[in-house]
This record gives sequence, structure tokens and C-alpha cells, in this order.
Amino acid sequence: MKRLRKHSRIYRILPAILACLLSVGCWDKVEIENRGFIISLGIDKYDNKKKSTQSMEGAEEQNRYTVTASMPNVTDMKESAVSDKSKDVKRADCSTVSGCVQLMDAASSQKLYLGQTKLLVMGKELLSDADLFRQAMDAMERNRDISRKLYLLSTKERAEDILGLEIPGEPMLGIFVENYYKSGGAGSYGFYKVLEKSVSDLRSTGCTLIPEIEKRSGEDDKSEEITFGGYAVIKDYKLAGWLDDLETRGYAWVMGDCRDSGVTVVYNDMYLPLKVLRSKPRVTFSQRNGKLECLIRVNISGAVNEYDFNAADLNKPENLKAYEAEFERAVSEEIKRTASRVQSEMSADIYNFKDSLRKKDYKLFLAYGEDWERHYHQMEIIPDVKVDIISIGTIK
Repeated sequence: MKRLRKHSRIYRILPAILACLLSVGCWDKVEIENRGFIISLGIDKYDNKKKSTQSMEGAEEQNRYTVTASMPNVTDMKESAVSDKSKDVKRADCSTVSGCVQLMDAASSQKLYLGQTKLLVMGKELLSDADLFRQAMDAMERNRDISRKLYLLSTKERAEDILGLEIPGEPMLGIFVENYYKSGGAGSYGFYKVLEKSVSDLRSTGCTLIPEIEKRSGEDDKSEEITFGGYAVIKDYKLAGWLDDLETRGYAWVMGDCRDSGVTVVYNDMYLPLKVLRSKPRVTFSQRNGKLECLIRVNISGAVNEYDFNAADLNKPENLKAYEAEFERAVSEEIKRTASRVQSEMSADIYNFKDSLRKKDYKLFLAYGEDWERHYHQMEIIPDVKVDIISIGTIK
């Protein structure tokens, strides 16, 4: 009986042992040193004026995409850390995104692998072509090796130029962007977009925002650096326009993502900064004169930790109220500026007000939801901002 119990225990743990054994090792017969781990991808619309890189022989006129891949150079990495100085950049042109990847793979001494890809950068020309952009997003979503948490960035230039830049003192671009967002480097009202979220936005609302990355000249005017700007507005799989930094914050006030941001006003020739400690919006809808109205109430609590004490004593209630009113005016202007652009120029409901109206007032949704684009374009957006300065820093 003891022997039977012993064998019974062995049989119970045998499946677990086999599972551990099967999960170890390189079962696809590709050693790690023979793999090319693509860290960053860039997709551009094919430029007919440029000489083709790796292309389909005899079918150059059919090329529609240029795909750029950045990966660590394993040989250079043996004695140094992963950096832009130890990277390989490969490019290929083809009629499809997957075809470009296959061409790069065929011309590489390593088996290319997308399972460690952190970043996808898309150029302006690609974003401006709805058919190409839709197919590129579909290719990314269908590829089982690619993570759904892949970071997305847009650029007003070509993605291949961005991936070719060196970042002094920083790791490869894809790793840098991942660390940047995880550490909160995007700022208080900056937000990132991943593949999964953008695909979901485009399918449900037809709109999405993709953060912008650009290159700029370094301090010596010889080197080039990267900078994060505003956001690309995508509507119906096509670029509708760009938001700058202030317009992005004007959007964020409505979405409630402005904690720790700084707002500066000029009053009585004095610059007064406000650090936002809490920002809470509330959106409601109403009808007036046959038109839809949207009221955006934003309650902000903040601290003023820097000011000219001789110019104004913020311990006096009248001065404090005057500066609160200035901050309220400034925030209201930011909200109205962004709303005016996305309504008038882009006709893009980046706020997803249609879904908010359905959830908050279904009767109004039935009246205005069917022809939403026209009513959204005509809808008045009214900001109602309340600022409370709860701290003025060090006492004199």
C-alpha cells in the first residue's frame, strides 16, 4: 500500500514536471544569437521619388509601403550596453507591410522577431492615406507576435528618419519611449496610446489621438535630438489635423488628466504659476433654441509656490480672488480653443461626446444622435471653470 501511494503521488506531479520541461528551451530551433529582435518599427507611405531599398524585383511600381526596423546589434552589444550606437536599421519597400518584413527577414543573417517590439512610428503621409493606414493597422493587429500593448507615435516627417536618429546617452528609441511613459515623463496631461486602445477607439468612435514625436537640432546645431510634441487627430482612419501642446491640454481639461500640470497667467505685469493638485471635470448636455449645448464644469485645486510678494499679497482675499479669476479665464480659453478646432476644422469628436450623451440623457441622444456629425459641429461647448488656490507656498 505504501508503494502504491508513492506511485500515486508521482503520477500526480508528473504533468507539472512535463509542463516545466516543455516550457524550457528553444523549440523552434533558432538560437538566441541568431535572432534579430526588432525593438522599433516605422511605417511610411512609399516615396516614388526615393530610390528603392530592398524591393520586390520587377515590381517596384507596386510598392506602397516603406517599413523601417531598428534592432540591437548583437556583435556590438557584447562589450557595451544597448544603445543607438549598437543598433542595426533595416528598410524594405513592398506593396504590403507584412511583405516588407519578409523582405527584411530574407536579406538578414538573423531570423527577425517581432515579439519584443516596443514601438511603432507612423509617418504623416501614411496617416493621410486612409486605405494604407487602415491596412497597416490591420497588419499590426493580426500579427500574433506583436504585443497589443505596442506604443504608437506619429510624426510630421517620415518614420524612417525618426528611427535613424541617435539619442545621446539614451537606449534605443523603443526602449527609451517605454521607459519614458512608465516613468511619467509624458507630463501631467500627456498620455500614451497603444495598439489595442487605438484600434478600439477607431472601431467604436471613428476617432483616436496618437502622440507626436519630432526631431530637432541639438545645441551645437550639428546633432539632432527627439522631442515629444502634440497629437495627431485621426478620424475615419485618416489624419484630420494636429494638436499642439496647449490644445492638447485644452482637451485634457475635459477628460480629467491635468493633475500636476502648471498654468501660468500674467496679471499686473506679474507672472503667476499655478500647480494643479486636483482637476475634476463634469460634462452635461442640454437643449436651447433647438440646438444642443454641452456644459463642461471643471473644478481645479492648485498651489502657487512662486510669486513676487511685493507685487501682490496673496494673503489678502481680494488679491487671491482676482488671481483665481485669471486662472479660470485661462483654462476656459484653452478648452474653447481646442473645442473650436476639432469641431470646425476637423469635425472630429475626440471627446466621445456622442457616447456620453447616450449614457447621460437618452432622450436627447434619440433627438440628436442619428445625425450626430452635423449636430456635433453645431453644438456649443461652454466651459465653466472654478479654481481654488489652496496654498501660496512659503510665508514671508
